Amino acid sequence: MSCFVQLRTFVEVYRCLNISRAAKNLGLSQPAATAHIQSVESTVGKTLFTRRHRGVEPSNLAHELAQGRLGTSTS
Repeated sequence: MSCFVQLRTFVEVYRCLNISRAAKNLGLSQPAATAHIQSVESTVGKTLFTRRHRGVEPSNLAHELAQGRLGTSTS
C-alpha cells in the first residue's frame, strides 16, 4: 500500500471528521480507510483520531501533521 494513499486518506478523514464519509469521498470502503489510518498511526506510533459514535476527533498530533508542522522547532 502506498504511503501517499494512506496520507491522502488521513487528510480526507481530518477534513471530514468522519471515516465513512472520507472513505466514500475517496472511493474506498470504510474498512480500507480505517486500515489506512491505522497504518499511519502505526508509523507515527501515536493515535491520530479518537473514535466517537458519530465521527472522529483529531489529536494534537493529527493537527500538527495536517498543518505540516511535524519536526519543526518553535524556538
